[in-house]
Amino acid sequence: MGDSKVECNSWVSIADTQASKTASPVPVNGKQLMDVKLGELPSWILMRNFTLKGIAGAFQRGHCGYYKYELDHERFHQYH
Repeated sequence: MGDSKVECNSWVSIADTQASKTASPVPVNGKQLMDVKLGELPSWILMRNFTLKGIAGAFQRGHCGYYKYELDHERFHQYH
């Protein structure tokens, strides 16, 4: 009977150590979407800036990033 308590406690300690290994040192609001774990996704979404200025900034970053990507590939293919 004493052995079953030891086994139960050892399972709890294993689960605790695995949870502490998966804990992220970076706060959720400082992560990019690809770095967010599935369980952190709802809190990550709620920390986004949903004001008009925030949404416009997100579109501007996406637009500028896309054209920077296109220009880099155009320059690469021009010389290769």
